Amino acid sequence: MDESSEPRRWDSLRLHAWDYTSPGAYFTTICTKGRKSFFGRIQNGEVHLSTVGKQAHCLWERIPHHHSHLVLDEFIIMPNHVHGIIFIHEVVAAFHETPPRHKKTGSSQRMSAISPKPGSLSVVVRLYKGAVTRWARAHGYHDFSWQSRFHEHVIRNERELDSIRRYIRLNPKRWSMDRFHP
Repeated sequence: MDESSEPRRWDSLRLHAWDYTSPGAYFTTICTKGRKSFFGRIQNGEVHLSTVGKQAHCLWERIPHHHSHLVLDEFIIMPNHVHGIIFIHEVVAAFHETPPRHKKTGSSQRMSAISPKPGSLSVVVRLYKGAVTRWARAHGYHDFSWQSRFHEHVIRNERELDSIRRYIRLNPKRWSMDRFHP
């Protein structure tokens, strides 16, 4: 069998063996599909949000209203992506101790093991992306969509946290050099 006929396998972008429900600081980047600038524009080093961008901003700020174990830190809505720092402050016991309704075997057990866990960073991002998408499409932005995945980075110390905060704040001023710039 040649390489082109094999099913495509997507390697995970996540840190191997890391529990993304565990307390910590996470730097996330979520991009629009094709890096299309739905959220606004940058002019003179400042972000000018579109209607969709303003809603994306509002929905990002509401994340802790839906996930009480999270606290938001520095974030920015750029023309075609969102950068944000999310702190997970506690592991909710129910996330890890839900009794199974039936014994899972075979593929259902495997799928359960690889599925995002309730309260995890992946679930939070998925719900945020879904909320923005539903709002955009309900308001006439029928071609709005996200990249299928997102980038995350586990922040390991205060120095790294400060550096990422600075990067987020300066992102609009460095837009022309940004790797997400169209």
